[in-house]
Parts: sequence; structure tokens; C-alpha cells
Amino acid sequence: MEKCGVCSENLSEGAHCATCEQWFHYQCAGVTKSGYQRLSKDKKLNWRCVKCKPSETAHPPNSPRPDSESDLTGTEAVLTEIRALSAKFAPLEGLKEEVLALKKEFLDFKSSMNTQFLRRRQ
Repeated sequence: MEKCGVCSENLSEGAHCATCEQWFHYQCAGVTKSGYQRLSKDKKLNWRCVKCKPSETAHPPNSPRPDSESDLTGTEAVLTEIRALSAKFAPLEGLKEEVLALKKEFLDFKSSMNTQFLRRRQ
């Protein structure tokens, strides 16, 4: 059984990084299960985790690069915290759509109940 490259817990399914060869829970990788599964076979074979994916915004052209190892360590700590927060909030991604669907169902139910009530009054 594989262990997640972020949280080190066992996983039965997840995203596989083509670069570091590690497996990740979808949540820990910052992707949704449905989003990862919608990728084409070729894109899944080339999918890279956050650590392995090159970032064009990591050091913008005029941005100073860290001068010391301590600066780099601080930056890595911030990135680790951001990744952890991202993984924590990943399940909330589809929450808005679910709430809107429930709201519509509730309004339909309310309308149905009003119609039945009006029929009985007549």
C-alpha cells in the first residue's frame, strides 16, 4: 500500500507525480478527485505535484532571490503552510454548488407545499 507524499498516511487511491514518483491523497495534492480523473491518460502520466511543478511566479524577474539558507527555509515554511491550508480547504471547492442545489430543492418543495395548501383551502 502506498503512503501519501504529504501526510504519510496510507492511501488506496490518489494522484501520482510523474517526477518524484510519489502518490498523494487528492486533498493533499490540492486537486479534486473528479478533476484528476477527468484528465486524459497522457496528462495523468505527466501530472506533477506542487513540489515538482515548475512555478513561473516563484521568482518574478525583478524579485530578489533568497541570499541565505535561512531565507530559503522561511520561504519553504510559508509554502508548506500554504499547501496545508490549500489541502484543508479543497473539500469546500464544490460546496457552493451543493448549497445552491439544496436552495433550489427547498424552493421547489416550498412551492409544492404552498400549492397543496391552496388547493385544500378551496
